[in-house]
Amino acid sequence: MPYPFDIGRYVVDPNRKFLGLLIKKKDNIVEVCSSFTSIISKYNIKIVNIIVTYDKDNTIKLLVFLDITESIVPIERIIFEIEKEFYILEVIKSQGILIDTISFPLMANATRIILLRDTAYGQMIKGIREKFGSAGEALLYYIGFEAGKGFAKIHKEFAEKIGLRNPLRIYEEISQKFFQWAGFGIIEILKLQSNYSEIIIHNSFECEIVKNQLDKPYSSLIRGILAGTFTELFDTEFKCKEENCIAKGDKACKFVIYQ
Repeated sequence: MPYPFDIGRYVVDPNRKFLGLLIKKKDNIVEVCSSFTSIISKYNIKIVNIIVTYDKDNTIKLLVFLDITESIVPIERIIFEIEKEFYILEVIKSQGILIDTISFPLMANATRIILLRDTAYGQMIKGIREKFGSAGEALLYYIGFEAGKGFAKIHKEFAEKIGLRNPLRIYEEISQKFFQWAGFGIIEILKLQSNYSEIIIHNSFECEIVKNQLDKPYSSLIRGILAGTFTELFDTEFKCKEENCIAKGDKACKFVIYQ
């Protein structure tokens, strides 16, 4: 069962005082976390957010957001104590709002990624459709199609590393899961064939912005993503149509992908 995941990396509270740190240490994760928490617990400091990553040399990095409002110890003393155990790469001091300006660019397996809120992509999608009508829908489909091809190229690279060659298996084991990983929606496969497939997408990011507001299917971008993904995986052009859609009151969005 999927659970929401808050990527964090910012905190807002006008009545609190925050300290952000990027620190590193070469040790096992248990010792690193134990050592860090033992230091800050002495000074009445609360952890608001913590993200753990590993460098290639097995050095552990911690990006931590701390609430130091209740601590009577000067920030300099806190930093000094942490420096005894860790190498501090960056420090952010803030009152009321703390935003991670350390982590840039955002990466996923050595490729750059960006983040878009629903207010941003929702307005972008609706704005294009309202401004250009059917031409806007075609544009969104084409954008999705090219994006889907790009996604599938990466998926084929991963597949090669684990010995997958069959496009159907690649879609089922990699493409389907990365679709959910990216936050696009949850795919349920009804039929998966080399020339014709049917899938259901739950919680489509594109169609949720007009959920229960229309009388016809809404998707253009995701249709393009699906068609582009299949086109790249099977090396022949696919198309995609949406039969059911949450925009018109259906429980989920159903898509047919075909040659």
